[in-house]
Amino acid sequence: MTTRVLTQFLGILTLASVFLVGCKETGVEPNESPVEYIALVDGNIVDGTGAPVQNRLTVLIRDGKIEALGADVQIPEGAKVFDVQGKTILPGLIDVHGHLYANTGGQIENQFQTYPKLFLAGGVTTIFSPGEFDPVGAVNLRDGIERGELPGPHILTAGPYFDGAPSRIPWIVGVSSATEAIQKFENWRDRIDGVKLYTSITEAQMSALIETAHSNGLFVTGHLESISATRASEFGIDGLEHGIFAISELGLPGQNFWERACVLADLDLTSPAVDSLITKIVEQDVYIDPTTVQYHQLLPEAEPVVENWDVYLSPGIQATYQAFLRNIPPSGSRLACLRSAIEKQKQFVKAVHDRGGRVVVGTDPVLLNLTPGYALYKEMQILVEAGLTELEVIKAATYSAAVALGRGDQIGSIAAGKHADLIVVDGNPADDIGNVAAVVMVFKDGKAYDPVSLRKEVEGQIGASF
Repeated sequence: MTTRVLTQFLGILTLASVFLVGCKETGVEPNESPVEYIALVDGNIVDGTGAPVQNRLTVLIRDGKIEALGADVQIPEGAKVFDVQGKTILPGLIDVHGHLYANTGGQIENQFQTYPKLFLAGGVTTIFSPGEFDPVGAVNLRDGIERGELPGPHILTAGPYFDGAPSRIPWIVGVSSATEAIQKFENWRDRIDGVKLYTSITEAQMSALIETAHSNGLFVTGHLESISATRASEFGIDGLEHGIFAISELGLPGQNFWERACVLADLDLTSPAVDSLITKIVEQDVYIDPTTVQYHQLLPEAEPVVENWDVYLSPGIQATYQAFLRNIPPSGSRLACLRSAIEKQKQFVKAVHDRGGRVVVGTDPVLLNLTPGYALYKEMQILVEAGLTELEVIKAATYSAAVALGRGDQIGSIAAGKHADLIVVDGNPADDIGNVAAVVMVFKDGKAYDPVSLRKEVEGQIGASF
């Protein structure tokens, strides 16, 4: 692995048997088109709003939307009925930093054939991809999934990165002026769902893009270094990616990743500067997407997000990618700095949350060991470790994320009239967040998917030629 490749990466920073038996008994085959009515009967409900668990309720789905929810829901004759007693129904999860490309050990490659199925298998029914290596391909993929041509989550995409010229990432085409930035936006306006600002953007470019995007009904997020988070919040940015790792007034711009980690390790979270920043973030309703899992996985002692993550790699890149990962972990003072910086990240996120700020859940799966779906479970676990309750973390991964993406009226909670994007899990994630990984069924717009089958389809496929 070259230094440049690592630098670029750091900058970008089951139960199938129950499902299959249920399908057999009710006549619903995995991945078939939605029937008129589907009833999930006698399940425990975590509705995504932060409300306590509601026990033994029925969710009635009609034509891809939630028709009714309650203890005494009348089930129409002919409905497909799933008995989910003892299981928990949650809204479909949302990955707010769900890229569709990855570093395969020395080069950036699209993961259009593999990542959508892995996301969906993990119960991630919606992703926001904040900037793509192949933005045209990502838009085409989104549209193909919505037409039902292939399985995958709902994709919201920012299309290309919006960055000043030159971008520090060679394949990102930067802009040289605010006028050029708006011209680029106009070229993409009708194809994108949001805007992603990157590390070399200027104040003039940012101001113009935020104003224009908002006037077109689009939200704006950023991985910022050239502009402080405080200043971006004043301009009206909607989201900040990567938490303290990309907030320049906390870890000085121009430093490399490891130098910044050592600055963050000594961060005084009680300082007036941090207090002022959190106040600004909360007052302006700027969402925080920490993506801490990507930094946590750099620690040599970190357990993988799933034990057999490498089963999804093609045989041709298995050995080279394992070697690539072995060269990443820090040592000595760098390792100590990273460990401390991750703890400061958790404390910062908890402080934002406790002050009323909006925290969401994203993963940034540019490294292939950040397996889509599983990486989101790990990020949720990290938020619990930070001090959020299980119900608060579930809300961050569902309703809070939906609101942040401007889709709170459509997805993110279990309520009549919303899309039937639902997952059924064994156990109760409100008691143990680890249970969110025990996905038995996935419904997207009322269409049933088998997690085990979806994952099986992509084994050995990442890095393969198509």
